[in-house]
Amino acid sequence: MSHPLDMIHPAFTLEAYRELLTTVLETRTVITLSDWFDAPHAAWRRLILRHDVDFLPALTLPMARVEADLGIRSTWFVGIHLSYNAIHPPQAEVLKTLLTMDHEIGFHYDASVYDHLAPSDQRAHILSDIGLLERAIGQPIRSIAMHNPSSSESPDPFLQGLPLHNAYDSVLMRQASYASDSCRAWRPQGLACCLDPEIPLSYLLVHPELWTERPIPNWLDFLAHLQSLMADDSFSERATVESLWKNHPARDDHDARLLATPSHRD
Repeated sequence: MSHPLDMIHPAFTLEAYRELLTTVLETRTVITLSDWFDAPHAAWRRLILRHDVDFLPALTLPMARVEADLGIRSTWFVGIHLSYNAIHPPQAEVLKTLLTMDHEIGFHYDASVYDHLAPSDQRAHILSDIGLLERAIGQPIRSIAMHNPSSSESPDPFLQGLPLHNAYDSVLMRQASYASDSCRAWRPQGLACCLDPEIPLSYLLVHPELWTERPIPNWLDFLAHLQSLMADDSFSERATVESLWKNHPARDDHDARLLATPSHRD
């Protein structure tokens, strides 16, 4: 089944996102990560929709509302050790708004925070951090996801051994066809796997801060736009993010496709 190039490699606008989800819903049921773990062998065509919130939580709301308008529930992973703190009251209020839309909130962790601890202490520490988030939002956490796994120098210390759903669970990753918008670069090969009705299980990772009301095709221009939104200077690490994006495998893959097929959009 073929789809227009703009659907397989959509522009990073909220309008394009709505069009994408509308097309997905023609052949698939969109579910949260916990939905899959609750019924991993369900027979219908499904797409797990997950979001990693790497910057300001308020940037989640436009995308969350698009999904709510379409009757979609998704999983939003938020952290307390990233460039924001999800238990800070203004941020927690945003997360409670997501909950009113019936979305799932999960814990997004930077594994380096726990590297200096013994394995048993790592487990106790992350469970304590998760407890802080649970109290802030008033709801249990069922799912966790590692921040920047492709850039980590050590394996995920929490891939197993916790009573929680891990977004990179090995059984899930073997069964699902996976796509990600990391660094505003579709990997591995665009969204064909999410649109093909012959694929039983698709898994889509979307970062909400990457999608904007108006088109910003150039990724360096986008970083400048993102910085302009951070009035409290919480994006002071822009140089670090820019360096990460330049060296991220997703950007390399994306740029190689652009060179091979000039009609692809950034």
